[in-house]
Amino acid sequence: MSRDAPRDLSFQSPQELRKICLQLGLILHSRNRTSMGESKFAWEMARALQQAGVAFDEKCNDKELNAAFGDGYSPGTLTKTERWDVMAELILGPRPAPE
Repeated sequence: MSRDAPRDLSFQSPQELRKICLQLGLILHSRNRTSMGESKFAWEMARALQQAGVAFDEKCNDKELNAAFGDGYSPGTLTKTERWDVMAELILGPRPAPE
């Protein structure tokens, strides 16, 4: 593992996970600039990693969202497709208009 990579990915809070995701995204952005040819896929993946940490930190205690997703005891109100759509919007943002 390189010097700037986190050595320990354990976390104790949503805020700590957010920091780890931010760091992973920054590392991927750096690698993309220096050795991956400025790949648009890598750029989007780095951004998604960072936003996943933000989304989890901001939404993990959202009772309404958690109830809609369900848990080990209740199926929730969202279908699998609806859950996917919510996750995609939280991490990727709104779907862009067709080009």
